[in-house]
Amino acid sequence: VDPADITYPVSQAITLRLTTNDPDGPTGPCVAVADDVVVTINEAAKVVAPASLEMCEKQTGAPISTSIALGAVQSGAITTATWTTTGAGTFSNINDPNARYFYSHPSEVNQIIPLVITVSDPDGLGPCTSNSDTVRVKVNPLPIVDFVTLPFQIAENNLPITLNGNQSGGLFTIQPASSNIGSTTQTPLDKVVFDPSAATLGTNFITYTYTIPATGCVNNVVKQI
Repeated sequence: VDPADITYPVSQAITLRLTTNDPDGPTGPCVAVADDVVVTINEAAKVVAPASLEMCEKQTGAPISTSIALGAVQSGAITTATWTTTGAGTFSNINDPNARYFYSHPSEVNQIIPLVITVSDPDGLGPCTSNSDTVRVKVNPLPIVDFVTLPFQIAENNLPITLNGNQSGGLFTIQPASSNIGSTTQTPLDKVVFDPSAATLGTNFITYTYTIPATGCVNNVVKQI
């Protein structure tokens, strides 16, 4: 059996014996000889991180910075894991493989930030070394969302007006729930017809929301009438 084809257990001493053949056969005075070597296989420290992750920029006015779980998996010898980065963000816990990364706003928006997790050397002067892996986090920007032609106030019996959005594929909604607004259409940009007679008397809030299909990042604008 070729020793290279054998799977050896880690953290155990394995004795390997090398034996020669008899150089002059059974009738000669020489005999076969053997020697042993004891090999200890130390367990390595291992870590695997996702190759890439994506997150969305936080919405304006959001009280908490947007973060993402990094999802690294540590295995093998038990050692200390440490996250580092050349970016400007912070980690929830630099020693947690599944730490969250809080990006720096706005400097890291629309950027790819390399985050490195390193597991320390498990056996000091032994043959094993530290190990590391890198996840690249991209912070996708939010869409720019706006709409025009909405006056600050309007009479109940005023003619319907068309509100024009700056994206295609968004949605207009209205609050309070007792008010009604038309269906959003695209020609090619979003628009909706607002009929004052279908709205509740008093203050109403019209929201225009758009999601970028490729990234899932969503933003909205709310205007009062």
